[in-house]
Amino acid sequence: MMIERPDYEARLNADLSAAQQRQESRVPERCDVLVAGAGPAGAFLAAELAKAGASVVLCEKSQFPRHKICGCCLGFAAVSILRDSGASEILNQLPSVPLNRVKFFFGQTPLSFSLPDGRALSRSVLDSALVFYGLQQGVSFYQNTTARLQSVSNDFATIQLSGHDGALNYLKARILVVADGIAGSVVSDFSRFEFEILSHSRIGIGCVMESCDAVEQGTINMYYDARGYLGAVRLEDGRTNLAAAVDAELLKQLGVGGAVDHILSLSPSTERWRSTAAAQHWRGTVALSRKRKHVWGERIFVVGDAGGYLEPFTGEGMSAALASAKLVLPLVLDAVNEWSPPLGHRWQTLHRSRGTSDRFICRVVTSMLHNPRMVSVAARVLQSYPAIWTQLASLVNKPYCGEVKQ
Repeated sequence: MMIERPDYEARLNADLSAAQQRQESRVPERCDVLVAGAGPAGAFLAAELAKAGASVVLCEKSQFPRHKICGCCLGFAAVSILRDSGASEILNQLPSVPLNRVKFFFGQTPLSFSLPDGRALSRSVLDSALVFYGLQQGVSFYQNTTARLQSVSNDFATIQLSGHDGALNYLKARILVVADGIAGSVVSDFSRFEFEILSHSRIGIGCVMESCDAVEQGTINMYYDARGYLGAVRLEDGRTNLAAAVDAELLKQLGVGGAVDHILSLSPSTERWRSTAAAQHWRGTVALSRKRKHVWGERIFVVGDAGGYLEPFTGEGMSAALASAKLVLPLVLDAVNEWSPPLGHRWQTLHRSRGTSDRFICRVVTSMLHNPRMVSVAARVLQSYPAIWTQLASLVNKPYCGEVKQ
């Protein structure tokens, strides 16, 4: 049975508003940790830090509930992380759709494979639920608030918080966690944290359309072309989430609707709904694939997509974000007690080591998808040897297993 989205989302956000009203409206002058960005990495990390006894301020530049361009798929790794934390109760209450299959459309004949236990859930519901979980742990949450690093001293990072009403506050945090995604600006004034845009980086686009019966519930549908790919999944309320990564040149040539129609037209199964999909109100992102040379600075940790992003190929993005938060958690707690540069170096090593196989697989797969011949060969190989997919799926969906040993 599908959940009536307005009722559930309204109830969740009413709880969120009530919890916010119980906290002090005035931004505190000091805290142990300021987490900038309330996506899965930031909200989850803030909650776990507060649960461990740290005083935590979580700020978000947008207003909740918010729509994000995202595949809306929680992989097995993400589900495992939430289950193993205090957020398991939140996860059990969320009206998510079990995901157990993925279909790849390379052309005429789709390839279908099983998936480890995953969930489909709209980001507006997931993000609000994680923030509410944080508020229950004692996190102070301020939305419509933009954070900007001003300076770092021996004892504190000083951050400017700008409200949408023009109000300015300056907060001193023992530790700043940057979790503001690929388009964030918290540390953009500092050259140390500049992004490097990777070659062949694509543009992300996404939308949510009304129910599409052609997209089977519980299945991720992936449509591929050498110049882009599109994923479709049914959400908890029966609507269909569409998310794509497309070459900038194709968008320039055909426009967003034309690019979507082109990718979907390569599969006969989309004939009944591709024109509807192309006509939706699509939103876009900056160039997706990017990395930061440094993911730490004096009293600063950079986590989640803010630390770098590689195109996922079956929705591994949120799993990577949550794994990043889980890994950095003990380092941030140690830094609150006593900051030392080795903690930052440790995070740099962990960040590079984290999900090495995942990143390698995503890099190889997305590189192949730029080459039609490689796609054709891969499709034939997977069709003949489905065990290869099983191995790939187990690698990129493996549950969080703790720190990488030095």
